[in-house]
Order: sequence, then C-alpha cells, then structure tokens
Amino acid sequence: MESFKATKISGKIQAKSNSIVKKKKLQPSNPLAAEENAYRSKHEMQKIELLVQWSEKASANERKAVHAELNTEVISSFHSKAMQASGSGVLELVKDRQGNRELKELQAAFKKQPEVIFTEPNQEVHIQLISNDPSINSMWGMQASGFGIKAVSAWDKNLVGSSKVVTGVVDTGIDYTHQDLYLNVWLNQGELRNLSFFGNLKDVDNDGLIGFRDLNDSQNLANSSSKLIDWNKNGYIDAGDLLDNRSGWEDGKDNDSNGYIDDLIGWDFANKDNDPLDDNGHGTHIAGTIGAMGGNAIGVTGVNWQTQMVPLKVMSSNGSGSLLSAVAAIDYFTTAKIQAEARGESSRFVSTNNSLGGGGYSQSLANSIQRANDQGLLFVAAAGNGGNDGIGDNNDIIANYPSNYSNNNVIAVGSITSSGALSSFSNYGLVNVDIAAPGSSILSTLPGNKYGSLSGTSMATPHVAGALALLAAAAPSSHRRPAQGSIAEQHSSNPITGG
Repeated sequence: MESFKATKISGKIQAKSNSIVKKKKLQPSNPLAAEENAYRSKHEMQKIELLVQWSEKASANERKAVHAELNTEVISSFHSKAMQASGSGVLELVKDRQGNRELKELQAAFKKQPEVIFTEPNQEVHIQLISNDPSINSMWGMQASGFGIKAVSAWDKNLVGSSKVVTGVVDTGIDYTHQDLYLNVWLNQGELRNLSFFGNLKDVDNDGLIGFRDLNDSQNLANSSSKLIDWNKNGYIDAGDLLDNRSGWEDGKDNDSNGYIDDLIGWDFANKDNDPLDDNGHGTHIAGTIGAMGGNAIGVTGVNWQTQMVPLKVMSSNGSGSLLSAVAAIDYFTTAKIQAEARGESSRFVSTNNSLGGGGYSQSLANSIQRANDQGLLFVAAAGNGGNDGIGDNNDIIANYPSNYSNNNVIAVGSITSSGALSSFSNYGLVNVDIAAPGSSILSTLPGNKYGSLSGTSMATPHVAGALALLAAAAPSSHRRPAQGSIAEQHSSNPITGG
C-alpha cells in the first residue's frame, strides 16, 4: 500500500521516483489586480458628498444663502472648540439637491464663493488594522518587511478574510477546540439543514451560512432550542461540543447524501469516522497559518482572520496515511463545492492545502486532482524536503508527488528562510516548483491551545493556500485564473532553482 507522509522536517523520509512530469505553464497576470480592484470598489463613495470649509467670517445666514443659490443641502456641520480657538470657520458636509452634478462641477461652484476656504470629497476612511495577537512580531512570514508574504499590508486595508471562503486542509486533522481556531472551522450546511432545530439557528453575521461565529453569539446561545451546550467546558462552542454524543447534533443520517454520515465539519479518512481531530499536530500547525483567528489578543494570527477550514484527516497520529485516503479527501472537498453550489449557498470553495508527499505517480490521485480542477478548485502542494541527506532536490529531475502532477490546478510550493534564501531542505525546480513561501521556523498553532515553530515545505504551503483564500475574500467575483496567474507571475520573475 502506498502511503503519504507529512512534509515537515522530521525523521520521515519521502520516497522518490526517477520519472519526470513536465507541468503546463500558468498564464501570468497582475498579482494584485483582483485585490486592488475589489478594494477600490468597496471603498469608493457611492454618493457625492462634499466637505466645505468656511471662513470664520461666514455667518449662518451667508452660508444658508449660498446653499440656496447652489441648490445644495447641509447634511451636518462641525465647529469644535479647537476649531474656534484656532480661528477656523464651520466645516459642513453637503450634498447636491439636484443629484446629477459631477463632483468637480460642485467644487467649482463653491470655489467661486469668497467665504469658502476649500472643498474636498468626503472619502471613506477605515481603521488601519494590525493584529493585537501577542506573538505577531515573531511571525516573520506574515510581515510586510523582509521576505514575508505581506499579509500585514492586506490587514491594514481591512482585508482580513471572509467566513464565506473555504479551504480544505488535507492533513492529520485539526484541533477544532483550539482557542485560536475554533471559529474558523467549516460547518457542513448540507448536514445542518435537515436537523430538526435548524430553523431555530440565527445567521447573526448575515453571511448566508450558519457558522461557529453564529453559534457563539448570544442570540443563539440564549435559545435553548438551538442545543448549544459547552460540553467540553472550555468557555465557547466548538466542533467538539457538536460532536459530543449528548449534543443532539448527530442524527445518524447522511443528510446531504454525500456518502458520509454526520460529517458536520469534515471527515477522518484515516479512522473512517466523522471526527477529524488532530492527534499528530501537523495539521493544526497548517491550519493556524491559513486561518488562526486574528485580532483576538490571543496567540498567533493566520493569513485570514476569518475563514472556513475543512479538516480532511488522511494521516494518523504517526504522520502517515494511505493513497486512497488522499483521493477520497480531494473528492470530498470537490463534492462539497458542487453540493454547496447546488443548494445556492454563499460559500466559495477555493483550494485544498496538501502538505504531504511520498510514493510515485498515481493515476487515481491525478484523476481526483483533475476532478477538482474541473470544478475550478486549486490544489496547493508542498514541493518536498529532499532525501536522506536533508538537502533539497531538483523536482525537474527527481519527481516529487503530489506536487509534480501536471494538472493545471496544481501549485507546487517550496520554502524560503527569513533572509529570502531557499531553505536548505526545500526541493526546487524551474518547471515543477511554482513559488516559494516562508517555511523555516514558522510559528503557528499546536494541539491543546499550544503554539510552536516548525520548518518544512509543509509550513510554506499554507502561506500560499491562505493567500489564495484572502484574495478570494477580497475579490469575491473573480475566477480562480487570476489567482493562478498571480502565482505564475511570481514564478516567472523568480524561478525556484537550486543555484
């Protein structure tokens, strides 16, 4: 039986093959275009509103006369004590009564008035978000300076992810009770909708879904019909509470007809049950990089402060699992996407994170990756950590799977250090490695509300999967191709070679 193993740096060695698979080139595009357009659209003023600064001499009657002449209306006026002390006049927020004049035309009309000092558009402003999580300064991979992925710059623009965006974590499971992860674990709407008490649950955040943010809101907690009890006594509602035998959330039925009974949050393919709890630690570390909750003053921060992650456990506590489990996990995520669309859900399934490797070419896995590709899903894979010598290999010569599959949706990820150099353990390849991301000494979540640093191309991969989720949240109407093009452009300008 072929097996996969997690690709962090450890004593586990990946098997190699001498076969070479050439991957099709991805089409480059502007890597920031989708994000910038979405940001511009979101923050553009929908109504023409003008700030008018009057001189100190302008009386109320004079201002009123000007507004009557120009056919404008005062929305509000401001004249603080500080303004009065400095000799400044009244500042007014005005709008065009006619509603059909351009901003420049309105400004030109006010400019002719002798008592008007200046005018300017009433632009939207927003807070400059920066995580208050205590370990953020230790997370070099997130920083805007140096060789991080510049997630901090996105957060500064209020781009922090979305509860509608879904990423599959194909790994050893996720500690879904973790204090920095529990709100960002996926809930399978198809299983929930047929529960007898589903109608009692309120979509508090109005995202069209019932998620853990909703379940932890007082409006749902106060309703006894919602069956929300903190069974594990950790102070909040998490997946562990729903999967508790006493909860009533498991009805013993395959409500969404996907072949899995009571798959409320994902599936454990290694143990063949509905409880994908991480008993290794690797998957929880991956999940933290993609989506540890941000701004909660606890621990670390993921690329996405809010998102949905599907725990797809294919490897057991020893860090290994079967090829069939990997195939089934990819198909599970693809099916979930198809079913969510058929139900008209607002969820947007983007990619699976595959920080695993081992074995040779598998047509079964290649086919499952292609099925994902046909549904517009990306397959983000670790490029591998070299061989017995611990030195990275050239994937163009010695193929590494699954990152070497030639399917168009595969994005192979190598690892860099905080200095921007290729990590010594990281595989590389001009053709078969698309991008390198932070993968050396990466701080993230570990089971049991713990945190720690790990290294490997496994750690680099979720930086890319997380960035794709963040891009999808910033540009909800964009197709996956611009995201792939972003990766391709980076690869084109900075090929991942061992030289």
